[in-house]
Parts: sequence; C-alpha cells; structure tokens
Amino acid sequence: MIVVNYSNLADRIPEWRTIKDAVDIVMQCNPDYLFRAFQGGGRPIPESPATAYDQFISCGYTESEAKKLAWFMSRYGLTYSHLKMSINEVKSRKNIEFSVVEHTQYVYKHVWDPITLEPIKDTKPMALDFSKWDLINPETKRKFDLKSTQIFCAKRMGIVQRELVVNGGMRWITDITNESFRKWIKSRLKRYKRLGVDTIHYDILFGHARVAYEVVKWMRDNGYYKGDPFNHPAVVDLYNAACKIVDIAKSLGFRVETWIGIYVRTPYKMPKLDGVYMSPTSKEILKIKFDESRWRNFVKITKDKLGNVRLYSFIDNGGLDTYPMHALSQKLSPKLQCLFFTEWDKYMRDKGIIPVYPLHDGVMGATIIRKSFGKYPIYDATAPEFNTYDCIKKLIKKDYRFLILVGAAIAAGLIACGLRRLS
Repeated sequence: MIVVNYSNLADRIPEWRTIKDAVDIVMQCNPDYLFRAFQGGGRPIPESPATAYDQFISCGYTESEAKKLAWFMSRYGLTYSHLKMSINEVKSRKNIEFSVVEHTQYVYKHVWDPITLEPIKDTKPMALDFSKWDLINPETKRKFDLKSTQIFCAKRMGIVQRELVVNGGMRWITDITNESFRKWIKSRLKRYKRLGVDTIHYDILFGHARVAYEVVKWMRDNGYYKGDPFNHPAVVDLYNAACKIVDIAKSLGFRVETWIGIYVRTPYKMPKLDGVYMSPTSKEILKIKFDESRWRNFVKITKDKLGNVRLYSFIDNGGLDTYPMHALSQKLSPKLQCLFFTEWDKYMRDKGIIPVYPLHDGVMGATIIRKSFGKYPIYDATAPEFNTYDCIKKLIKKDYRFLILVGAAIAAGLIACGLRRLS
C-alpha cells in the first residue's frame, strides 16, 4: 500500500499553488491513500471564506479575533467549501482513501454546530479539570484546579501553552467525558461524511487517559492513593470516553486510526481501531538508525491487542522543537533526508509497517531556520530547501514493483494450491 501525507490541499503554500496543483503533486506518486489530508485543528470550520467572519462573530468572538480567525481559515483552505473542492479533485483522478484529522485534545472557546450552524458561545463546560476526580498535581502537591489541569496537560500532550484560554489564548484542553463535546464531535463527523471523507484520524485521543494514569501512578507512589492506577475513576472514565468517540466514528461508517497509545497497556477492552501509527524519534532520524526493540514491540503488541490492523510509520510534527519533523527538516541536509527516507522505507517495509511519505506536512517546530520556499514553516518535499520529492517518488516506484511481485507470488501460490487440491 502506498500512503502519502499532504496536509491541507487548499492551503496555498506556496501562494501560487492551487488545489489542482497540489493534487497533481499527490497523483504523481499514484497513492492508495491520502493520509491526514485536512486538519481543522479543533477550530470551528466555516462554510466558506465568504461566511467565515460572520460565523466567528455570531458565536462570540470579538471583531479582532473574528477577523484573525476568518483570515487564517480562508487563507489556508480550512473551510468546508475548500474541503469539498479538495475531495472532488482527488476523487475525480483516482478513488483513493481520503482522511481528515480530528484534534480531540482541544476545542476553541466559541464554536458552532457544523450541521445546524447554531452557535455554542461558551465551551468552558467542555474543558478538562482534574478536580472532578480529586487528583493531586505532582508539580505542586496540591489538588488540581481548572488552570493547573490545563497547563499540566498541555505540557504532557505537546500543546503550546500560550494558546490556552487560561493563558489568554483560544483553546481549552477538552474533557472528553463531556456529553456536549462528544455531541459536537459527532456533528463534525456527520459533516465530513456528507463531503465524502473515508477515514478519521483522532490525534492524541487517548492522551487524556494517559496523563491521568501518570498522575494517579504518582499519587500511588507518593501515598495519595492506594490501588491499581488503571482502576482509578479518572483513568477509567477518560479511557471509556475515548472509546466512545471511536465508536461514534465507526457507527457513521468511517475507518478510524490514531497513535499507538496507553490502550495497548491497559486491562480494558480495546478500541475498535482500523489503523495505528507511531513516529520515528528525533534520535532515530538524526542517527538514521532505528531502535529494533521499539519497532518490534510496536508490531507485536499492536497485533496481539488489536489484531490485523494497518500499521504506519508517520513522522510527527508540531510547534515545538522536540517534534521529529524538526530534526528531519532542520538538522539533516537534503541529501541526508533522502538517505533517511531510503533507510526508513526499507526498514519499515521489512517489518510490515507502511511508511507515510511526507509530501507537504505540518509545522517544523518553533525554531525554524530552513523554511519551505524561504518563508513557510511547513515541510514541503518540492521546496528547493529540501528537494526530496524525486527521492520519494523513486522509493514509491520501487515499493510498487515490490508489492506487485509479492502479489504475483501470493497469487501463484494460491493457484498452485488450488491445482493440487483438484489433482
């Protein structure tokens, strides 16, 4: 299977690139699957650039906030009209799998229902507060409140703290046990389904349960709690809520994928996932050498716990320098990036893991010296600063030849087996 990642086909990065141009880049790789092709980032998604400002105003943003958000969502192709055009352009060329990302770890402070367009002017009730379960903050040894929960979880989920509402920003870390939040997520999924999306990627869906587990484990080790952390109501509630969010997508007919996570270490019932991904670490990227035990364990534990699901290797990215994409893009030369891709492709294929080729990916960190086309913080394989697109296409052609040979061998084996039975 050939999988490529082009995040937000309509983002006009570079500014002269149209949706058609972006899809041309994708289709030259002849993929079976377009991975994480649209990312709303927990924001309310406007109908179109023409309606964006009025929609942000109607749900409670100030004029300056609405102007900023409307410009951002319109400029970077993050509206339902852009998504519809993107899906239509892709599917008109080849009926490949198309996926979007749902960032369930946070929600913006004002949103609207994607189906009814009814404003939800205050999402504070959807915000995570560990005081609900009387958890103790390991950093202060005091009970959590709303603000300390938000900051603590942001640190452990890789979320930029200045973007939190409690720090003057626009995002809440979500309480996924909140019914109103899950109802809002369901409406977003219904809208995606109407537009022709095939697969949902939940980003950090089980992160809430993981952080709660780490807190409760610390509480047990320091005498604040007795018992198995997996039995604590906070961990149980947040885990079950994540599974419910998976079930919502499955009930609507989506394939569902997410990061490898705490669920494979729990005694609970497993979520109904169709695919799981793990990122190479920054250390693995810089050394161009993979941790054998880490990847072997990834394959074994996932297969043991979840059965026959797709496994991916996806280079994680975000607004911090700790993300692996920062190491790849900022610390390796283009020549070494191609060497990494070559070794990564071979290593992952040999293990039955699908490499996700980064054609046009997420943010390359906080400290970005080498930018795409001299100005953009997004990794782009066609940019002269990286120039890895031809390398990726060559690897894909090689993979196609290998997959065809494997398919032919399997078919020959099946035919031979059938002939033996007939004789």
